[in-house]
Amino acid sequence: MNYIVLPLLSSGDPNATYMINKWYVMVGSKVKVGDALAACEMDKSVVDICSDYDGIVAEIYVQSEEVVAPGTKICAIE
Repeated sequence: MNYIVLPLLSSGDPNATYMINKWYVMVGSKVKVGDALAACEMDKSVVDICSDYDGIVAEIYVQSEEVVAPGTKICAIE
């Protein structure tokens, strides 16, 4: 199982948190490296979180509009 972890997106603030605006995939979706998985809001911009792996989305751990810290596992790909 491979995990997608929310990266530190802004100016390196270790206390930063971000909101997952929406998911582009669901459990069971096939993905390839580079595919956009979710939109993540930071400050006043939105950034896509992309897959680092080829496979199938096995689990989604963070729901839309949930606020999480960098380093949080947001989904699993097998």
